[in-house]
Parts: sequence; C-alpha cells; structure tokens
Amino acid sequence: MLLSLWVKTGLKLYPLNRYVIERDGNGDVIEIVTKERINKDLIPNYEDIKPKMSYDSPVDGDPDEEECDVYTHVRRDNNRFVWYQEVHSKRIPGSQGKSPIDSTPWLPLRFNTVDGEAYGRGRVGQFIGDLKSLEALSQAIVEGSAAAAKVVFTVSPSSTTKPQTLAAAGNGAIVQGRPDDIGVVQVGKTADFATALQHMQTLREAIERSVPNPVSSAVRTYNRRRGTHDTDGTRTTAWRTVRVVNCRVPRTLSQ
Repeated sequence: MLLSLWVKTGLKLYPLNRYVIERDGNGDVIEIVTKERINKDLIPNYEDIKPKMSYDSPVDGDPDEEECDVYTHVRRDNNRFVWYQEVHSKRIPGSQGKSPIDSTPWLPLRFNTVDGEAYGRGRVGQFIGDLKSLEALSQAIVEGSAAAAKVVFTVSPSSTTKPQTLAAAGNGAIVQGRPDDIGVVQVGKTADFATALQHMQTLREAIERSVPNPVSSAVRTYNRRRGTHDTDGTRTTAWRTVRVVNCRVPRTLSQ
C-alpha cells in the first residue's frame, strides 16, 4: 500500500488498485502515479482546466458528474522527489511540490521485500499451500455433511410394508411390517470426517503460529506481566489495553 502524510490533510491511504510504482534494482522508488476521485469544486481553477465540449474532441467521463479522476505523478530527481497533479491531461495550477528523499511524504510500504519486485509480497503468499489445503478440506467436510444429513429409507422387496405407506406415515404413526425389512442408508464416513477435522485443526494452528495477532499478543503479554488487575486493584480498562497495544504492535512494514 501507499501512504501519503500531509500537514494539513493528515494521512491518506492508497490501496493497490489506485497507484502504480516503479523501483530500481536496489528497491529505491523511481516513479509513482496515483489515481483518485475528487469533487470538481475542490479543484482550483477547474473551470479553466476542464476541456471544451465539442463533437470532434469528446470529453473524458460524464460532464454532468460531480467528481473526476485526478492523477498525481511523483518521480525521483537526483536527491529529491518532485510531484504534480493533473486532470483531463492538464496540470492543476499550484499542485507542484518537492521534498528531500529522507523526508518525503510519500511512503510506499511493502510487507516482504523481494529483489526485482516493485510491490513486494504479502504474508498470505508464504502460506498459500496451507490455505488452499484448508479450503479444500473445509469444502469436503461441508459437502460430506450435507450428504450425511440426507435421510433415505430402504424397504425390502419382500416386505409387507409398502414404500408409499412408509412415505405417507407421519411422526409417531403405526404401520404394519417388520423392522428388519426397513433400513436407513448411512454414509459411514465418521472416521474420515474426524481425520479431515484433525488435519484442519493442525493447519489452523500452524497458520496462527506463523501469523500471530499483534493485538492479542500484546494483551496476553500485558496481562501476564501485570496480572488481570492493575497495581491500584482495578481491572484492566479498554483504554489501558489500547495504549499498550499501540506500544507493542511490531513494525513489520518497510519501504
């Protein structure tokens, strides 16, 4: 993901579908292009920028819409970053900016840094095999449970009880026949289901150990060191929990 930190507007987050980035072989950022939807009234001098309506040159997007696409182009220029914004392929006046590399407001973060890849890789990619196996086992158990829940009766061909009589019988009804002539189709897969459930639990525990929850880990650490009560005898409050979580969440993202 891409973060941009500004003094006036604060922190802004760009998901992967709203920006592209280019890096060199060392992983340093060379160029960034972002896309966002902004209200036309918030764009300075939009009336002077918007294209003129004509049949020969169609306008991008619907002219009656209140929002339009604004692109921000960030590129590296020696030891600094420079950027500007444009709309309808025209630069927005006053949108130019620059900053040193070590204090740039543009922070493209990667969970796992991989040489030669501009976007890095997520944590899920390391456990894609276990996740696929867990999904396949879960689907098999759901389908098997649906088949096991189906109730089908069988009637011996030589039985005096007719299938129509058995089908029309209500709950607690009395029908003529022998119990040995009537049976129930059973799946008989209880042992197989138990094996699948046990393997699913093993996969879940392996994934949870590899991808710990920082919030729960911080709370457990806090409770273990301080006990379930604070020094003044009161119980742990939500504010104390949030405060210690903010202090102990590990910084796993890197540029």
